[in-house]
Amino acid sequence: MGDIARLLKNLVICLAIVLLPRLPGHWVSVGGIERGRASQYAPQVMERVVRYRQSRGELPQDLSAYVGAVAVRECADIGDAVWLRFAEGGGWQGPFVAADCGCPIGKKWMEDNNVWVEVDYPTAERGGFVGRMVRVEVLR
Repeated sequence: MGDIARLLKNLVICLAIVLLPRLPGHWVSVGGIERGRASQYAPQVMERVVRYRQSRGELPQDLSAYVGAVAVRECADIGDAVWLRFAEGGGWQGPFVAADCGCPIGKKWMEDNNVWVEVDYPTAERGGFVGRMVRVEVLR
């Protein structure tokens, strides 16, 4: 009986890994990759946040190594490098710097809407998804 129970448990885990990322509104974290949605900041908002975080020493002054900035759910992740792959096509993009995070209300909104990152406006423009959420994979 133990072997059958273990087999069933592994089958359920494999099904979750394969199916959940494809179901709307669900996410799964496998091997450091989180799958969910990306939203975006309004024009110039992320740039102001970045300048503020730099003035407080939370981000380096030179961000030339990054292709953009994102907001993440956890404030402890500010300053981390983040890679994104949008479901609408293309490969991995990055690194992005984690420049902002959700306050308690913002974090709850992100969780309720399955949002893993909010990208800067130029990234949304390049990706063609201004004004709407898109599916994304996030690697940190």
